[in-house]
Amino acid sequence: MGKTNFGHYLGKVILVELPNNKRARYRWIVRKREDGRFIVRTPKDGVLLRDLNKKRESDYGKETLLPKGATIWTFGLK
Repeated sequence: MGKTNFGHYLGKVILVELPNNKRARYRWIVRKREDGRFIVRTPKDGVLLRDLNKKRESDYGKETLLPKGATIWTFGLK
């Protein structure tokens, strides 16, 4: 299994492996809830990968809950 230390990446944009998805997806780790789950934001269509680290409000959608079973992308090494 991949790493799940999302607290280390709080406030950063990372590739996340989501359950029931073949490809890893970019997510902005916004904050941590009291119960330990994380709130993330998804980039909108048409936003360039090189601009994701700027974290502009207009580049991301609404805040959503990161699903259970999500892991940090580890270059296919497990």
